[in-house]
Amino acid sequence: MPERPTMAVVGDVASTLMGLSQRGRRILMTGLATVGCLFLGRVLVLEGIQGLGGSGGIDAIAYWTAAGHAWRAEPLYEVGGFGFGVYQYPPVFAHLLAPASLFPVGAFVWLWRGIEMGLGLDSEGGRVQGA
Repeated sequence: MPERPTMAVVGDVASTLMGLSQRGRRILMTGLATVGCLFLGRVLVLEGIQGLGGSGGIDAIAYWTAAGHAWRAEPLYEVGGFGFGVYQYPPVFAHLLAPASLFPVGAFVWLWRGIEMGLGLDSEGGRVQGA
């Protein structure tokens, strides 16, 4: 049996324990997702961006750096192994992001964060649209 998404399980528990209707469960799950996204947005604003006065966005900076290397046909990977903030993903990902490396790093990090937030909001009660 395939695993059920966590939010769907939470919704089942909420409807069983609280006697919620399908509509009530949808409102509860949408509310929880909205509160979670608002909290995440607050954390992202408070964390800022590494190198621009903050301490966050390290993963997105690694993506932006690798995308810039792909754009300029430079090597994507550093010899020397694992390091914090080092790009460790497939080359195709860097090549897909290559045009976005033309943005300043701060704009790219906020764009990436917006994509993450949008993907989080695109779920409905834990079920991705179309699934």
